[in-house]
Amino acid sequence: MSTPEFNFKYLKEHATAGSWRRGYEYYTKDMILEAYPEKNFYMGKVKGSFQDSYNTDLIFKKNKVEARCNCPLKEEWCKHAVAIAVKAIDEHAYEDWLETKYGIEADYSDENTDLKAVPKGNYIFHFNPKRKPNFFSILVMSRATGKVVRAIEPILLGLIEAQKNDPNFVVNNSQKVEIAIFQQILKTARQDKKAGWYDIPIPKFAPMFPLLAVADEVLDEKTKNRIKFTDQEWRLVLSVNSSPTGSIMLELFWRRPDKDDIIPFEEVRYFSRQIKWGRYKNVIFPTNVSMNVVPQNLIKSTFTDLKDAEGGKFIYEELPKLREQIDVEVSETICPTHVLAYQTKLNKGLGIMFTASHNPPVYQGLKFIPQYGGPATDDITSEIVENINKIRQNGIDIPENSKSENYKLTSFKKAYFEHIEKLINFEKIKTLKTNILIDFLHSATIGYLDELLKKHQIKFEKYNDFFDSNFGGKMPDPKPKYLQELMAKVKNKPNTIGLSNDGDGDRFGVINELGEYVSPNEIMAILLMHLSKNKGYKGVLIKTIASSTMLDILAPKLQIPLVETKVGFKWLGKAMRENETIIAGEESGGLSIGTHIPEKDGIIANLLVLEAMAYQNKPLHQLQKELNDFIGYTFINDRIDIDLTQHSNNITDEKFIELFKNETTKISKLEGLKIYLDNNLSWILCRKSGTEPLLRVYVETFNEKRLGEIKSLITQNIL
Repeated sequence: MSTPEFNFKYLKEHATAGSWRRGYEYYTKDMILEAYPEKNFYMGKVKGSFQDSYNTDLIFKKNKVEARCNCPLKEEWCKHAVAIAVKAIDEHAYEDWLETKYGIEADYSDENTDLKAVPKGNYIFHFNPKRKPNFFSILVMSRATGKVVRAIEPILLGLIEAQKNDPNFVVNNSQKVEIAIFQQILKTARQDKKAGWYDIPIPKFAPMFPLLAVADEVLDEKTKNRIKFTDQEWRLVLSVNSSPTGSIMLELFWRRPDKDDIIPFEEVRYFSRQIKWGRYKNVIFPTNVSMNVVPQNLIKSTFTDLKDAEGGKFIYEELPKLREQIDVEVSETICPTHVLAYQTKLNKGLGIMFTASHNPPVYQGLKFIPQYGGPATDDITSEIVENINKIRQNGIDIPENSKSENYKLTSFKKAYFEHIEKLINFEKIKTLKTNILIDFLHSATIGYLDELLKKHQIKFEKYNDFFDSNFGGKMPDPKPKYLQELMAKVKNKPNTIGLSNDGDGDRFGVINELGEYVSPNEIMAILLMHLSKNKGYKGVLIKTIASSTMLDILAPKLQIPLVETKVGFKWLGKAMRENETIIAGEESGGLSIGTHIPEKDGIIANLLVLEAMAYQNKPLHQLQKELNDFIGYTFINDRIDIDLTQHSNNITDEKFIELFKNETTKISKLEGLKIYLDNNLSWILCRKSGTEPLLRVYVETFNEKRLGEIKSLITQNIL
């Protein structure tokens, strides 16, 4: 069992973006009232917002560190836990516990820089960056006498004379370095003869750093600790995010080459705006950028917010100059939309997804994912479109040489898997006796859903499990029309459930043990009951106006508040960010839960179905029957798509209102036109498609006969 590296990167990966940011700021602003180790705990108390303080503790285990806090936030690594954890990292509390408990020695090489070998040089160099304004200072001490060397020219002349007189005279590598340092001092320094210090103007000091990096011994004049110089470059990373309100959110951190960790910007001291060297504890290292190329308002702290015109100026004027210093992460594997969305939220970055979603390949498009890890809202997409139009109208060309080579390929699986494993009880799913059959539809979830099940030794069968950009010549859409093969296979194999996802993996399709397609509305309802009853989730149910009435009936029966939105997950995601949420979903096969991201995720939907069955120890078709019995109705749905290129002049809201005026219970215009009939047990919803020239007419009612009546009225009187 390996021990984790409990460091800044650990916190950033385990906390939400907001908690990481606010927790670090709590630490830097001295919001911690007390913190101390006790057995395998690190006990803490942090200033509170709604009460004086919150008790926040870390629990040390050999294979992980856990956190607990009595604040109202529903997350393990809340801002208070992060603040205490940063304090624990600074004090090496976890490493000290591991050494005491298990004898595991920690790596303190950033602080313990004592000599590991006998020095071969003759001199010790003292470094003082603050002795004199605008200068860095070097003091030379003789290792043999312990005295200050006030004149170095005689030393160099003596070496030259020795070489002349003795052809066999040689100097070792350490002495060669010392000679190079002396030569650089004579070239650039002014000497304070009384004190013995050599003062070098900061702009001329840069060549001295690599020489000091290979010297035997350099001491910090203030602490007298040995400074370890390294020639391994630390990279400054700028994370650029945007908020739904239009603010630009920035984070600066250092990515170090020698350890798997990231260091917040203000933990590192840089010596000068002009010199590309920095210091972390007792280590001095080269950096990939000098601070004079970074706007001064950004280097005041790790986190910066830019609003309104200031943010626009940064994006269009300053960011292009900085882009060569910014690391860009691109997934090295085919990546489902929700996996990229989770990584975007984790990194507090921006995501760009190229996908046709559940549509044919010709619909390939670009999906922009803001830092909150959900669909971009209208204000964001409108600004993007406006900027694209400006580029087109002004004839601005993007030169080929503007492409940045500074990116790396990476896989987002590990972080996503770790997150899903916190949300899903795989051990419970292992108890399920039902066979699992997956039709991958050649989708992006290949290598994700199957790997998660394999990892937890859950048996399943699969097909269409290889990548095909044409999706086998079919639509990658997990609806009954395209799941006929899966339905037949399930029907022919007793006690089997069928699962599927769409092309980019954010929608789901489920077939019960009878070979019947289970509507997304039913899945949402079953999962709402499961999450609230079996897992203790609290919050609201969020549904779209096109979702089933069964959810309107179910929520009050479970005493769960209901939030209704327009159609589209961007509206559901926005509501999730504004409400503590149990589950949010739409009738087209997309859902998410409150402890996940505000983006639909077909993988977690399928896993939750298996989990619900395992908790109840019942087949899915029985859970459906119990749901309908509990609600008191069985609702059925259908949809009529009207081609507006042929009927655009003939169809108006008034026609629908007039047609159903004698049966109407109420009318909603939250989006499009929704007419409620039969004491709200039936309804029709008319809304234009956001992607195609279609008018979609949704119909829901309580039996097949009534469905036929409503559809006939529409087709005979509207078309």
